[in-house]
Amino acid sequence: MNKKFDIKKLTGSREMSLVVVLVILCAFIQFRNPGFLSAKVIIDMLKNYAVTMILALGMMGVLLLGGIDISIGSTLALSGMCMALLMRDGIVTNTFLAMVISVIVGLVCGLVVGAIIAYGKVLPIIATLGFMNIYRGITYLAAKSQWVAAYQITTEMKQFAQSSSLTFGLLNNLITITEVSECARFVHRHQFVFGKSIYCVTDGLHPDYGGY
Repeated sequence: MNKKFDIKKLTGSREMSLVVVLVILCAFIQFRNPGFLSAKVIIDMLKNYAVTMILALGMMGVLLLGGIDISIGSTLALSGMCMALLMRDGIVTNTFLAMVISVIVGLVCGLVVGAIIAYGKVLPIIATLGFMNIYRGITYLAAKSQWVAAYQITTEMKQFAQSSSLTFGLLNNLITITEVSECARFVHRHQFVFGKSIYCVTDGLHPDYGGY
């Protein structure tokens, strides 16, 4: 089943309304401050919101399935704190290994919540609300209610976040990881049955049908 492009549906969508509002807002700020849309400001904004954009990729899949995850902030805090504590105590000094551990912690947290929702038949809003507080509590307990200061993190980790080593000086590492994550999501959505099935739940179509 091939879907035809509907320009009227696109222009009348809520997303397009948000785009129009965003363009008007950016134009107004640019008028008041000519340096707003400079390359440096845009790069700085992309770096500042890189983590948020990566989180949004996962949240989009949850929302497409009709669910919600309000524990994502606590999951991020717990995974980040685990990485920071390991670095502070000198247990892990390698930047790549620290990031892998952080991702594994976040993955386990997500799997626990997903299992409770899928097999425990608990509403997503209830499960994620509960685990939001659970993960936040575990974070405080692990850190003993003390935060890790920037000087306690390895210099290599801080340099990685500020450098452009992954693209040989072309693009900041955080932005590069964000772009790679978006490309992976695009490939997963278009080339894998599981990715297509997420959209099929919303569209009411089978992934073997055309138009995908």
